[in-house]
Amino acid sequence: MDGAVVHYADGQHANCGPPPPHEFGGHASEKHTLPPDAVITKVRLCKEDSGWGSLAGIRMTLSNGDEWGYLNCNNDDEEANESVVTLEPADDEVIVGFYGQSEPHSGFTLEFGILTAQKGEELPQKSSSMRRTPFGLLEYIRSIWR
Repeated sequence: MDGAVVHYADGQHANCGPPPPHEFGGHASEKHTLPPDAVITKVRLCKEDSGWGSLAGIRMTLSNGDEWGYLNCNNDDEEANESVVTLEPADDEVIVGFYGQSEPHSGFTLEFGILTAQKGEELPQKSSSMRRTPFGLLEYIRSIWR
């Protein structure tokens, strides 16, 4: 899995993976628009690396039931595969972002996780302005935990 690109309504984008000149678009690439009234409720990852030392695939689920992504697991029943890990917020939380790490040479994703916050709580304004910078939200989180 080499990452993702998030395109925002204002025309900006965030590269969640290897830096340019890498271009995304492998055999299982998918584009998906998030409706304004939907949130990401679940992320499934396939940690089966097939020798590449990276995550194999990702699938996301929205609150409206839409799913997209490809897990790339090597069996017919990806849902039952022991290599599939499900990331979900607690009942009183919502997913507000993601974090991860790419392998420096291949650029493939080694680590991927979700960032959550309590439902109904406003995120500090500073976190919104940092979301589109590399490691911005992670730097912000570290600053408030000090």
